[in-house]
This record gives sequence, C-alpha cells and structure tokens, in this order.
Amino acid sequence: MLDVRVYRAALAPALIALFVAAFSLADRPAAVTTPFAPAGFDGGRAYTLLGELGEAYPNRAPGSATDRALVQHARAIGETPEGLLTEVEGTAFRTGEHRFFLDPRDPLGTGFVLR
Repeated sequence: MLDVRVYRAALAPALIALFVAAFSLADRPAAVTTPFAPAGFDGGRAYTLLGELGEAYPNRAPGSATDRALVQHARAIGETPEGLLTEVEGTAFRTGEHRFFLDPRDPLGTGFVLR
C-alpha cells in the first residue's frame, strides 16, 4: 500500500502549477491614464504664482479673514478646482515654542544615523 505522504508531496507541485497557470491566462490590464494633458502643469508658473500669493498674504492664520481672502483670490484666478480648496474655521492658540541649538563641542556633531 502507498504512503499518504507521497500523495501530498505530488499534490503540492500540481497546485503550484495550477496557480501559476490560472494567473497567466489573462492578458495584462491596460495602463491607467489621466485626463490631464502631459504639459498641463508648469512648475515655473506655479512657483511664480505661489510667490505672488505669499507676498500678498504673508501672515495668515487658519480660519482668519486673511485666509478666507486668499481662498477667494485663488478661486478668482480660475485655475483651482472648487473641490481642492479647504476652508478652516476655529481658534488657534500658541502653546509653546521649541528652539534647537547645535553645540560645536558636541562629539556627535549634527547627529547620527540609525541603520
């Protein structure tokens, strides 16, 4: 009489072959495309626009009148979709401040890397 372990040993390669065959029968799916044109984003223009907005609204706290004015300005430009702008209202409190100093006499210098 044959040992049951022999059947199990023969079944494992057959299952692996069946698994590989099942996933190799279908064609590869098409690549995901985007509806935007490849040249739809101009980095230099975006950098310039952000610089202009930063100069026009230098100190804006979240939910402040200046923050709302920036949102309205960005909507007026017409290049920002309505769904990508978020308006935040509330109160903010400064709870602390942290300052870090580098000591030139520190043997670790600017720090160390854990690997």
